[in-house]
Parts: sequence; structure tokens; C-alpha cells
Amino acid sequence: MGVLRSKLGWALVVIYVVTFITVYFHIQPHRGTFLYDIWLDLLSVPYILIVGRLLLQQPTFSVHGYEPWGLVPAVIFCSGFVLLLGAGLERLVRAAVRRRRSPDATPKP
Repeated sequence: MGVLRSKLGWALVVIYVVTFITVYFHIQPHRGTFLYDIWLDLLSVPYILIVGRLLLQQPTFSVHGYEPWGLVPAVIFCSGFVLLLGAGLERLVRAAVRRRRSPDATPKP
């Protein structure tokens, strides 16, 4: 339950989703040109590697800008991944700050 309460995790999710939507609308005028949707692929790397390559065992698995409904699972999966990373990072920082502020952490002369 602590993951869902992570402020840093949710902030990173919002940044990720806004970036993904911005990139999607930015590539639409360039549709059909060489590597026009490479930025969508880069933003979807965790989805491509974990779901496509490891779970489905498809070596040519990728996402495409011309398939918007294929991007929805990628955004959902990567948002969850970013939420977990943000929550883990927030937990590590909070533990380090707590350890530093605790009176037992100071060495005694």
C-alpha cells in the first residue's frame, strides 16, 4: 500500500504520461517518415523488453505510432514501472534521512 501513497512515484508517473502524450502528438505530422516513432519506442523500453521479449518471447516486438490502441498497454505498464521506481527511490531517501537524523546514528566520543 505504500507504493500507492508515494508522492515522488505519482509525480514521475504524471511526468511520464505527459511526455508520452506530447511525443505522440509531436510525431503525428511526421507519420510515414523514417524512424518517426523512435521516441515512442524509447519511452516504451520497459514494456518492450519485459512484456514483448521476456514474456511473449517475440524478438521483433515493438510499439508503433500508427497503432494508438497498442500504445495504451505500453503506457499503463510503463506508468506502473515508473511508479514502482519512484516509490522505491522515495523509500530509500526517507530511510537515509531517518537514519541520519536518529540520535543513535551519531558516534559517541
